[in-house]
Amino acid sequence: MRVFVTGATGFAGGHLVAQLLAAGHTVFGLIRPSEEGHPWPFQPLVGDLLDAASLQTAVLAAQPDIIYHLAGQADVGASWRQPALTLALNAGGTANLLAAVVSAELRPRIITVTSAELYGPLPIEAMPINGWSQPNPVHPYAISKLAASQLAQMYRTRFELDVIEARPFNHIGPGQMLGFVVPDFASQIMAIQQGRKTPRAGIPIAGRTRPPRHPLPHLLGSSRLHSPHFRFAHRIGGCGGRNRHRPRPNAAVRHPLPLRQLRQIAPRHKLATPNPPPPIAGGCVGKLSAISCKL
Repeated sequence: MRVFVTGATGFAGGHLVAQLLAAGHTVFGLIRPSEEGHPWPFQPLVGDLLDAASLQTAVLAAQPDIIYHLAGQADVGASWRQPALTLALNAGGTANLLAAVVSAELRPRIITVTSAELYGPLPIEAMPINGWSQPNPVHPYAISKLAASQLAQMYRTRFELDVIEARPFNHIGPGQMLGFVVPDFASQIMAIQQGRKTPRAGIPIAGRTRPPRHPLPHLLGSSRLHSPHFRFAHRIGGCGGRNRHRPRPNAAVRHPLPLRQLRQIAPRHKLATPNPPPPIAGGCVGKLSAISCKL
């Protein structure tokens, strides 16, 4: 199939592209003008989320059977510093992409990725989050994702587009930049191991006198890109191979990752490069790509 990915040069997008290419799909990726000339593994199409005309041109060139919309501003902290830009990229960019599909008179399946952040903090009695949970955004990033979600629903109803929305929770892996929790932890651990940073009380360091046990010795996630939501997304897909297992929608996903193992992630916490990222253990992004396989 012909697949168009926005955010193909980013963290999650890079892993998704690798999965799609491995499955034999023809992949087109949206890139900025400044990213031209790199040996991307996909077929690059120049465009900008804020430039509706460029998106229309890209969509027409790709003639996609499937669109994965991953591009946007994903930094909560930056959303406080630049709230208008965050809303423009995440909500306005989604509107521009959906409008481009309508204008091109195409009917691809569109998987748009928002965020579980739009639910905001919830009391324990409101867990687990499900389709009936009420949004309660508490920062500009979450508001922008809620707006993108509502736009997707509106275009699905008004123009009968085949739009599927994913609301992922945190996911981690090689290629994730600093500014997110796990890469920040990993970089600090590496700095301590290399003697560039003094360890603080409560962080166990191999080869040193261990202070008191860390209160959070494990983090969820053992795959190179891991998100419980991506695993659940596989329930409505169902591609073959190693992605055939079907977890219950609200089942806890427990993959202990000892804090010391974050050292293995730290050397790779950089932006995605033109080279394809390493394969993902367990095929977690495959759960997202599986959405397009069956419905």
